[in-house]
Amino acid sequence: HLLLPSVVCKGMAEHDSNGTEPNRNGNHHSESSKEGKLTLPLPLPSWAREDRNNGPPSHWGTKLIIPEWENGIGYRQREGWEGTDLMHDYEKSAVYISEYHVSYPTNSNSNSNHLTTLTGIVHYRPSSESHAGYCHGGSMTSVMDDVIGWCGFCASGVCVPWSGYTVQIDTALKMPIQVGSVLKVRAWIVERRGRKVFIEAEIVDPGLGGV
Repeated sequence: HLLLPSVVCKGMAEHDSNGTEPNRNGNHHSESSKEGKLTLPLPLPSWAREDRNNGPPSHWGTKLIIPEWENGIGYRQREGWEGTDLMHDYEKSAVYISEYHVSYPTNSNSNSNHLTTLTGIVHYRPSSESHAGYCHGGSMTSVMDDVIGWCGFCASGVCVPWSGYTVQIDTALKMPIQVGSVLKVRAWIVERRGRKVFIEAEIVDPGLGGV
């Protein structure tokens, strides 16, 4: 669960409810490694790009532009952070979420199955390894925490970073993730109850039919 000053998330979790340095979140994100060295960039997998613009599919919604991701460590230090972002640092994150896109319900479909949804691309780098060739289970759970939290920050229909915090996350690890995988992560709001927002989330490989 996530609990915000006035919202919460469910991935189950609960939650309440955008420089000077170059933007490192371009359209080329996937990575490879050789002897532990990161090689960047390579093209996105086919499921993560749309033919007309070679970027993520338009139905994912609008890309979140978050200053502390876009502007690097200098911005973070000026704003009071002590280190780099766990999931969104292009150079240092063991598991790197290169971008999020948010889709909000409209007035015409607010009572339908179209809910506030956050979709992103996650890269499992060599330093996330546990069993030989496979990523640590904690790296999967950390991604769920991150996507659920940011989805909760969008609960009001506008992204308000750091407007809440995680209360509880229940995660089932269905299958291992290989080092070097580039996967889709998605979270969607299923319920709001007072200060709580309940959110569900998943990490899938669209190249394997969404497993």
